Amino acid sequence: MRMRRIAWAAVAVSALLTTVNGQRAPRPDLETAMLAWDRGDYVAALTAFKTLLRAQGGEQWLEPIALQTGELFQTREITPDGSNPRFSQDGRFVAYEAGAGASRVTRVVEPGAAMRVVAEVKGYSLAFLPQGDRVVYLKLQPAEELTRAQAELDQAGQTPARLAAQLRLSWLQYKHGDIATRNLSTGQERVCPTEGLLKSAVVPSADGRLLYLTGVREDDPSRSDIYKVAVDCDHPVAVTKEPGYKTGVVVDPKGSFLLYGTVASNPFARPAEGGGGAASAGRPAGGGGRGGMGFGASGSFAILDLKTGTATAVTGASPVLSADGSMLAYVSRSGGETSVLEPAPVAEPVAEKKPASAKPRRAGSRKPLLAVLGAVVLCVAALTLPRSLGIDIPFLSDLQIPSLSEMGIEIPFIGDLFKSEPEDSAGGLKLALVPEGIAAEFVANSSAGMLCVVKGQVRNSYNHPRSGMRVTVKLYTAGNTVVKTATVFAGNVLSNQELSSLDLIAINARLKNSSGASNMNVGVKPGRSVPFMAVFSNLPDGVDEYSVEVAGSTP
Repeated sequence: MRMRRIAWAAVAVSALLTTVNGQRAPRPDLETAMLAWDRGDYVAALTAFKTLLRAQGGEQWLEPIALQTGELFQTREITPDGSNPRFSQDGRFVAYEAGAGASRVTRVVEPGAAMRVVAEVKGYSLAFLPQGDRVVYLKLQPAEELTRAQAELDQAGQTPARLAAQLRLSWLQYKHGDIATRNLSTGQERVCPTEGLLKSAVVPSADGRLLYLTGVREDDPSRSDIYKVAVDCDHPVAVTKEPGYKTGVVVDPKGSFLLYGTVASNPFARPAEGGGGAASAGRPAGGGGRGGMGFGASGSFAILDLKTGTATAVTGASPVLSADGSMLAYVSRSGGETSVLEPAPVAEPVAEKKPASAKPRRAGSRKPLLAVLGAVVLCVAALTLPRSLGIDIPFLSDLQIPSLSEMGIEIPFIGDLFKSEPEDSAGGLKLALVPEGIAAEFVANSSAGMLCVVKGQVRNSYNHPRSGMRVTVKLYTAGNTVVKTATVFAGNVLSNQELSSLDLIAINARLKNSSGASNMNVGVKPGRSVPFMAVFSNLPDGVDEYSVEVAGSTP
């Protein structure tokens, strides 16, 4: 492997830090200390922090320093043995699962009341309804075969038989789990029987009146579907009509559509009796329903319009919705390249068509219509051309009148003179890389082996502050073949010591901070530069080139 070693380029990034009363932070003391912390020189950073805090008026630096060191917010342990935590929408309650198998329980605690246990239910996949004080979960009903399967799993220990025992227990949990709703204030529960339906992961609708879940009829394993159930209990009704196997549910916050994954094999397949694995249809996914069954690994999912019942297939993985449900992002892989795409989640409505029998009215004369149209065009040109030429006319210039191009009007030859600037929806048109700051090196990590680290600076060349600046880095092998791609946010830089000692999960978590360390990627002023870093692992042989390009930013 041919390695390109380029010396580290130290980058001094200015950050505007002001106190509540508007006083400017002493420069370069605090700024230098922050940069020392970011590059891993903790002794120098902590010494400077200590000096600042002990100086007169040092209390004003407590918050920015505590934010940098991670000591501003208190951490309290809820339980030494828990999993799948989640908050209620109002932040009042926290739920987590404890135990495993048939003995698994879900606890709901109230952090604001000294972690008071509000409820403990025998089940899993708990979700908070929008009302705040109601929850829904899958309640395990007593069954002899469930108890027997749990005993077999306990006896299996860490032997090869454990996998088969775990699969049998997981399948029985799909079978014997019923939908239950619970009022946290009164403790009143209502169980919705779903006999004959294998199920996992209950997801409430946006208004909390419906529940969605993935399931398959035990007597028809040829397909799985997404079902809906009224929160007050009724018979589950399939909302999907397409054949094949579905898994996982993500509901649009506005309640207009939902997402589900598509897989090639039955995610609820019954394990072979006495065998060492699942039946030929496939192994159940989701670990016994823990946290719900996720989107499959087939690289495709579907968008279901809940109003029309129409499903649209999408080739991609890991779909996520924006908070308001207006945008959908997902990962698309082509060869060795990975991209993040942002299409509109639901197609625009088709324009209304008139019935074929409706005949258009006959115009009395075309000349008056053409004359009126010509007059309209001349008026629009008179109003918009001065603005396009940069000419200010009193009173007229103050009117909010769109340009010709914004109105979709094209005038041959003349229209070319008034073309607007290129579209900049990604916010990267006026970001610029600092060529002399770009470097690459290889760092040995204690757990992941050799890492390729590409770093540099990106400058805000807009005439206004920008946030969330990001760049895309690609690695190439011989023949200009892209083998690795990563898009990272600026403002996140790790020291060589951290790159060597931290695991990949911790490294990637640091690099995904859109605000950057110490918020240095928020409100970046025009002309200012922010450092970036991309880290690649599992390097193929022959990596010897890389490229960096701006990806975008937000106002």
